Amino acid sequence: MEICKEFQVTILRIKEDSAKRKNWMMFYRFSNIVILQV
Repeated sequence: MEICKEFQVTILRIKEDSAKRKNWMMFYRFSNIVILQV
């Protein structure tokens, strides 16, 4: 549960820090990899 909360906070931070589509796409790829591992 705590990991999910931290993950959501990380998403918010990335959205705020870099609203660029390139960075978002990179994060989207990374999130997919994490989901596959879990």
